[in-house]
Amino acid sequence: MDSPVSSNALPSPDAAAGPLDKTAARNLINTTIDLLSPELRQVNKSLHSHPETAYEEVFAHKTLAEFLESRGFAVKRHAYGLDTAFEATFGSGGRHVVFCAEYDALPGIGHACGHNLIATSSLAAFLAAARVLSETKTPGRLRLLGTPAEEGGGGKIELIKAGAFDPPEDISAAIMAHPAGSQQPDPDDHIDGLAGMRLIASAKMRVEFRGRTAHASSQPWMGINALDAAVSAYNNVSMMRQQIRPDERIHGVFEVGGTVPNVVPGYTRMNWYIRSPTVSRCNDLVKRAKACFEAGAAAAGCEISYTMAEMYSDLRINSSLCKAYVEDMAHLGLKIKQEFLTPTEASTDMGNVSHLVPSFHGAFPIPTTPDVTAHNPKFAARILRKLDICLLPIMATAYLFQFLDKAALSYTAILGIRADLHLTGSQYSWSSAIYYFGYLIATYPVAGVLMVRYPVGKLISASLLTWGAILMLTALCSNAAGLLATRFFLGVTESGIAPGMSLIVAMWYTRSEQPLRQGAWFLGNTVAGLFGGLIGYGLGHVDAIAPWKVIFLVFGGCTVAFSALCFLFLPDTPLNARFLTPEERAKAVFRVENNLTGIKSDEWKRGQVIEALCDPSTWFLVLLQLASNIPNNGIITYAGIIIMGFGFSKHDTLLLSMVGSGFQLFFVLVATIGSTHIRNSRTYFMAFNLAVSMAGSIMARQIPVSNKYGRLMGVALSISCASNFPLIMAMTSSNMGGFTKKATVSALTFLAYCVGNIIGPQLFFDRETPSYPSGFLAMIICFAFSLVVCFMYRLYLIRENKRRDSAGTVAEVTETAGPMLNLMDKTDKEIPEFRYVY
Repeated sequence: MDSPVSSNALPSPDAAAGPLDKTAARNLINTTIDLLSPELRQVNKSLHSHPETAYEEVFAHKTLAEFLESRGFAVKRHAYGLDTAFEATFGSGGRHVVFCAEYDALPGIGHACGHNLIATSSLAAFLAAARVLSETKTPGRLRLLGTPAEEGGGGKIELIKAGAFDPPEDISAAIMAHPAGSQQPDPDDHIDGLAGMRLIASAKMRVEFRGRTAHASSQPWMGINALDAAVSAYNNVSMMRQQIRPDERIHGVFEVGGTVPNVVPGYTRMNWYIRSPTVSRCNDLVKRAKACFEAGAAAAGCEISYTMAEMYSDLRINSSLCKAYVEDMAHLGLKIKQEFLTPTEASTDMGNVSHLVPSFHGAFPIPTTPDVTAHNPKFAARILRKLDICLLPIMATAYLFQFLDKAALSYTAILGIRADLHLTGSQYSWSSAIYYFGYLIATYPVAGVLMVRYPVGKLISASLLTWGAILMLTALCSNAAGLLATRFFLGVTESGIAPGMSLIVAMWYTRSEQPLRQGAWFLGNTVAGLFGGLIGYGLGHVDAIAPWKVIFLVFGGCTVAFSALCFLFLPDTPLNARFLTPEERAKAVFRVENNLTGIKSDEWKRGQVIEALCDPSTWFLVLLQLASNIPNNGIITYAGIIIMGFGFSKHDTLLLSMVGSGFQLFFVLVATIGSTHIRNSRTYFMAFNLAVSMAGSIMARQIPVSNKYGRLMGVALSISCASNFPLIMAMTSSNMGGFTKKATVSALTFLAYCVGNIIGPQLFFDRETPSYPSGFLAMIICFAFSLVVCFMYRLYLIRENKRRDSAGTVAEVTETAGPMLNLMDKTDKEIPEFRYVY
């Protein structure tokens, strides 16, 4: 008869042929686990790389159930009314043993408590025990119970209520083992693990105080201050701590404490943990704590209410099971301490099980450094620096090529393309504008649909390859029609690059980190402006073929070559990044848990599109992009012609064009670094950049023609308007929740970007060459309008945050809420906890 390891057909064991030979059983267990080790290791890695918080363990539930089913076990999924619980059974007659498998992760630090190892060890023990029963024909019943939500969710308590451990007298033992750091509880006695750990009881509650709001300056006597109640309650507990026992703990935080100083807080909320070695003592301590809370409420005249979680009971140690664990581990050469008398400060819902049936909750060692313990963030690697090193250079280089390839026309205008292709009238301005028609047409299909449905990194790589090839083909153009056609398709293929970069930043970085990272990849633009002039200067001296053709061939060829590197090294999401380990991938997901803007969803959601179209924020961003980019492409397209009109040579003009890029680099760094370190300052920095650009436009238009360097400075400053681009992208990625909504808003802002860039060159009339006074006047008007929109947007966001505050929602999520909301692809409107940055 085949065993569970060697066959998918699992027989029920027959009556025992005789007493079980423990040595033979141990050998069979070791052999079984050795055989299964590669597969178990893969299961463990899979769980570790997909951390899921309480009651959201969908991947773990599926992975473990499928593994068991593949080996012939019958598995009951969604067991006992819990979506992420499961149950597998084996055997009949004899004693009944339950193996408890935990697999939930911690918010923010993934599997830093090692529940992936708990699940794997329970799975291994169940499979090995099943083989022993099968091959020795020993009667006995085994059950592997998948227990979700140990971290604060009380999953085993819910399973107890649902009858998973009924009847308790039928269960001989419920067992599991927890990983622990390889530090010694007793420095004078080296051990490899613990059998009996004294885990204490724990009660968790939220306490809410409700008073009445009033204006704190004009009518404070009309208010009932809920913050006073909470502060008084906290102080009462602090004084009570002097009279609690050394082995008891009370710790709490303010989750909601008011919003603005000039309003008497009408609502506050606190979160408290109360721990004591036994359930009875913990209940007594809860009563004393409630007296403190109620005294605070009475003193302030507030109403009080409680939301109590199920209490975690203290863990009862079963000496017989602990002794058996010590003996069996000794056969593996491990020294296990049978019982550690000093209670730890930890709690578990396995304690509730131990009050119902004989239970074992041992500890096995894993190698760690001395400063690492469970629940410590050092269990999950710090990866921000690694993300910056591996992502930002690729993104910045991609955007560098996008700007070089787009701006190549400006360099070639100085190097003779207008004469060689016989461009007359407005054909040159239209060759610039038509690029944005292609960009306009393709933006939503690419950024709003394709980037939702398909891998972002691969789409960006394909875009680079295609537009590089098109740019090289531009060198073959012999007339205006050919130039217009290649420029149109260049716009089509480049349309996904900036929206894609913005989406990548939103997936990988926290909202506070985003402005600087949006600016980092946008620096590719300014660096391209600096070095593009130098490269153009060098290539402009080539005389084997027309210099403008060399520009297109070299820029395009480099882009094609870079597309291969981008394909290999630019990941689509944190979950498939080659430069991260599985643990780091999990950390990358949990780093952005409080963004509440989503990671990546492959589902295109019509409702999110409608919400985006109805959201005033969308149209503020659209107006900012439109008004800012009318000047942008106008000055970029004609800057070379304007500067050469001041009296500089064509080669000097190529070098002097770098001055504007230098200013742009400076203002990008000031704005992105400043807005990263100064809270809610993004719109202020945007307004500053707009004011600088408006001043530069006035200088370029009004300074006398004889002062060519003064006018050159004005042109250089007016180009600084592009410094707002990364801030607008950061506002989009930070303030829009829901992947489809974010992609839609991103696409709409780029539609506005395109329209603005189409309009810009048309306002520079050939009859006004080379000073273009009408063009600069249009720029001044656009900058002034953008300033008004910028401040209106700021006021709107402040008002919306205040509205949410007054509704009593929490501005920051806690515990498991962050990652769950972030992975549920909810919009900012659907999450009351969301707060806008401005």
